[in-house]
This record gives sequence, structure tokens and C-alpha cells, in this order.
Amino acid sequence: AVPFDTTYGKNKYHMPLALFTGVDRHGQCTISVCTLLVDEKM
Repeated sequence: AVPFDTTYGKNKYHMPLALFTGVDRHGQCTISVCTLLVDEKM
């Protein structure tokens, strides 16, 4: 499973930071993707 969550606060450009995180086979938390979202609409 890869949980997805945007940060609560936004940076000075008003874009939330999105992190896709997961757990590797050694049980350690990893960040797979890190991006700034321009638009939160889907």
C-alpha cells in the first residue's frame, strides 16, 4: 500500500507538497515521489 497525503500548510507559492510514501522490504519508510501540486482539482 502507498498512502497519499498533501501537507496541511502551503508554501509561499500556495502549492501543496505531495509525498507518496511506502515501506520497503526491510520495514523502512521510503519516499517514492515528491511534487508540488499546481491544482488540487481532479
